[in-house]
Amino acid sequence: MKTLLVKLKFKTELHIGETASILTKIDNIIHSDTLFSAIVNMYCLIFGLDKAEILMQKIINENYLRISSAFYFYKDKLLAPKPFGIKLKSDDSEDYKKIKKLKFVPFDLLCNPQKFLNLSKNEIEGIYNMNKSLALEEERPRVSIDRTTNSSNIYYISYYYLSDDAGMWFFLQVNPEIEKEIITTIKVLGDEGIGGERTYGFGLFTPTFEEYKLPNVESQSLFVNLSLTNPNKEEVDLIKYYSIKTRKGYIYSPYISGVRHKEINVLEEGSVFNNEIKGRVIDVTPKNFTKHKVYKFYMAFCLPVSFELFKKQ
Repeated sequence: MKTLLVKLKFKTELHIGETASILTKIDNIIHSDTLFSAIVNMYCLIFGLDKAEILMQKIINENYLRISSAFYFYKDKLLAPKPFGIKLKSDDSEDYKKIKKLKFVPFDLLCNPQKFLNLSKNEIEGIYNMNKSLALEEERPRVSIDRTTNSSNIYYISYYYLSDDAGMWFFLQVNPEIEKEIITTIKVLGDEGIGGERTYGFGLFTPTFEEYKLPNVESQSLFVNLSLTNPNKEEVDLIKYYSIKTRKGYIYSPYISGVRHKEINVLEEGSVFNNEIKGRVIDVTPKNFTKHKVYKFYMAFCLPVSFELFKKQ
């Protein structure tokens, strides 16, 4: 499959809800399950339900499409989640604190362990400041009106406003048979928006696409996952460093709304494995819903990295 680097330049604010019932609690990235759900649902609207179901079966049963979560870029620098278990150190206590606080690190450093392990004070300061310059979280008041009493109620919603130099990016591995269709789908999705509060114009973006060559797998490689993933049983023993995230919320479909899917525990982006894993797609179709199957996408998108990053220095 061809690997594409997809960059999203946002034209409006972005609201990625972490908890459906708490509008002030939001995620700072677009997770792979949210991104995939948005793409497949838009694909369904453009090309029809029958074709979308065929696509899903190919994704489940074949090596047909993989997608990472969407992270930030700043100017020409791609950022990725700092892997769990990484053994960075600094002789300066303030630098060490800054390294500990980092959520994102330059993607190219993951492929260059010696440079990563020997960051200068200025480089650490630059990465730290870059993390702070990506997006600004703000709150906006809203008013709801009770239809019976006409009484008003003020509530608040949080959102991210990305800086002019920032955007988001993700990797897309796609079979050439559907490459043009998926690119068209993402372009249309940019005009419709992604995430919550789209009726207020949130989540609009302009995408760009370029082919990307991923690093080669070396004999002494570990694998950092760039998506949310739910491993198969035989892959559990390959987990080395990880953090668990619980995913819950409502099913996203043009044919059903207001129905929650079951809670699913997944491994977060930045989890590390001893070998490449596949992950899986989980069927969360509600009972008595027959229009189509409903799936949550937890396939892994693994990046090979040197084990030197995780050795005690």
